Amino acid sequence: MTGVAVRPLAVADLAAAARLHAALLPHGFFVSLGLRYLRAYYGTFLASPHAIGLAADLEGQPVGVLVGTSRNAAHYRWVIRHRGLRLAVLGASAMLVRPAVAAWFLPHAPSPLRPPRAARGARTRPPGWQTRAH
Repeated sequence: MTGVAVRPLAVADLAAAARLHAALLPHGFFVSLGLRYLRAYYGTFLASPHAIGLAADLEGQPVGVLVGTSRNAAHYRWVIRHRGLRLAVLGASAMLVRPAVAAWFLPHAPSPLRPPRAARGARTRPPGWQTRAH
């Protein structure tokens, strides 16, 4: 038996990263947008010059993924500029086939007309976040 091998995240790991995220963190909004969205989201950490991704394998099987940013604001600016349209299209497409997610998202979407959610003190979850089966 060999130990866990940690290596840089690769394009070939994006599907496994999405599956692991959905299976182990099933309560988040991004999970409610589906595996295609999650793959694209993890892809931003590969492509952005302000991010890093690592994969962990055990006996050749993916067992973990870690992503992070070296400059968080710069990373998200890069994502909006270079991948924002793709993420928006994937998110909107997912909401078209998941109306409950769209119904939750629309009143919670960022708007210049109201303060950020943290400032409002609201903490809500997308529909089905506890009961979603994988």
